[in-house]
Amino acid sequence: MSLTEIIATQIRVVMAKKNRSVRQCAAALGCSIGSTDRLVAGEKPMTSDQIELVAQFLGIPPVDLVRPVEGVDA
Repeated sequence: MSLTEIIATQIRVVMAKKNRSVRQCAAALGCSIGSTDRLVAGEKPMTSDQIELVAQFLGIPPVDLVRPVEGVDA
């Protein structure tokens, strides 16, 4: 699993746990829903700034987004 896939998977898992939508994430990132959807799907790598913004949006440390989620395939 690539780092992009790990980050995207972690974002999806945390967003689901916290009942957050792609629309809300897009607003936090300041980009379109389509672009955010590609980031969250792991189709496009995230910049370090985007990782920090998403972590802030989710209320978690940025390092938590780069840790693989056990038992979850991207």
